[in-house]
Amino acid sequence: VLYRAEMGTGGGFAGVDVFFVISGFVVARMVLGELAAEGRISLGRFFARRIRRIVPILTVVNLATLGACVWFLDPFGEQQQAAATARWSPFLAANVQMQLDDTYQKLVGNPFRHLWSLAVEEQFYVLFPILVVAVVAAAVRAGSGRIVGWLTAAFSVIGVGSFVYCLVLVSDPSRTGWVRWAFFGMPSRMWEFCAGIVLAFALAGISAVPRRAADAIGLLGFVALGWTFVSIGGVEPFPGPVTLVPVLGTVAVIVGGGADGLVRRALSLRPLTWLGDLSYGWYLWHWPAMVFAAIAWPAADLARMIAGIVSLVVAALTYRFVEQPLRKSAALVGPRAAALLAGSAMLVLG
Repeated sequence: VLYRAEMGTGGGFAGVDVFFVISGFVVARMVLGELAAEGRISLGRFFARRIRRIVPILTVVNLATLGACVWFLDPFGEQQQAAATARWSPFLAANVQMQLDDTYQKLVGNPFRHLWSLAVEEQFYVLFPILVVAVVAAAVRAGSGRIVGWLTAAFSVIGVGSFVYCLVLVSDPSRTGWVRWAFFGMPSRMWEFCAGIVLAFALAGISAVPRRAADAIGLLGFVALGWTFVSIGGVEPFPGPVTLVPVLGTVAVIVGGGADGLVRRALSLRPLTWLGDLSYGWYLWHWPAMVFAAIAWPAADLARMIAGIVSLVVAALTYRFVEQPLRKSAALVGPRAAALLAGSAMLVLG
């Protein structure tokens, strides 16, 4: 949010990479819990949880943003560009549309531009549980009782392969199509999710991280993230070798939170956990709000920052009245979850 409000964090776009690592860690922990409780994971339950978590608030934001586009955007080009992205959004493929639409900077006035990262995440989570089921089945057939070890090895290999693929794509900056696909493509971003996934699987076999070691590792992680946000200016190929800094920094912060030390106590402060609860909704709301604010008040230096604050208030309301009720609904499973996804897509397309 600070990056998009132009508040001095030139490398703030790497917040997306931090998010990918955290997302992989959280979802892998959830899968571990299900494996421990039932010895398997249910694909139906997994996808229903993702639909309930992602789709309702995304639909509300899409519809509200489309309505605002009619008021704020030029009907000769700008509205059509925004609508093109919105049409891909319900199918979680906005990144593909943006890859085809030439460049990220060309999309600077598109209020749906930020949805590319959500598309990357959900495309990965179509693949992730299927891979888990396949690896668990292979481990069982091999008579191995070390299922977590098999999962750790499998996603380590996948992560390394994805990272090498990413480096190949950005190795020649003159191949702009390859560089764009490295940025927008799911295969070239998988290694960031895998960093969090492998960490979750690896920590499952560790009883506890010593407190002093955890604090030292966590502090190094914070330093790496701070350096990223103020020092990376978008000149380096991204994602690329420099992306290891925010990815490994995030891994270090998560490890630092694994013990009851300073890092965990700092991250457990109520204002931060409150922001964490609202972070998905805030991410969805903040960019359209900033785009429209900059159009309405082009001479106001703080227009985007104020829009970011207002969008946080809106995120708090939709978290309370949209996200949580539907996320916790026991009725939205199986065919009903699929109907929610299909109905949301039809609303946006309509």
